[in-house]
Amino acid sequence: ERLSLAAAHRALAPKLGEGVVVAVIDTGLDHTHPIFTGRLVGRAKWYDFVEEDRDPQERGGLAFGHGTMVASIVLQVAPAAKIMPLRVLG
Repeated sequence: ERLSLAAAHRALAPKLGEGVVVAVIDTGLDHTHPIFTGRLVGRAKWYDFVEEDRDPQERGGLAFGHGTMVASIVLQVAPAAKIMPLRVLG
């Protein structure tokens, strides 16, 4: 029996990121987006190096949405992983 491509990928990585924290070091992310519900590390680990606070919410600019997009791609590849949002680009 031939496995589907998705099933083959799951067979290679059965835990799908379980127990893994991925730091998304980017423009921040829209942490209010429903895709991130229950999928982010605790707020104590979030940081915004641009504004030097604990709210790495994307604020606009030329690359607006990039960090959110990157984090969503991570969750497509490893849906059981947790995201640590770090904003370093304004």
